[in-house]
Amino acid sequence: MSFLPLALFGTLGPGELLVIFAILLLIFGSSKLPQLGSALGKTIRGFKEEMRQEAEGPSKAPPSENAFGFCPKCGAPRPDAEAAFCPKCGQKLA
Repeated sequence: MSFLPLALFGTLGPGELLVIFAILLLIFGSSKLPQLGSALGKTIRGFKEEMRQEAEGPSKAPPSENAFGFCPKCGAPRPDAEAAFCPKCGQKLA
């Protein structure tokens, strides 16, 4: 069995799209199609937003797992609130 290339899906004409829409209408009913379209639109919008954020790069702030903060130089977690220097790299902590 050979797989059809994905480029084949670009050749769908109005007749084929009408048949697909009629099958969807039979399967889901007329009341569910707007909800399905809305959910699909929200999914695509969310995916595009995540891709845009990923393209901009990671966030500048390190993750806040440690309540005392992180070293600005190496990103190591601060051992306690009174620590003056990073235990990993020796950077002075503000």
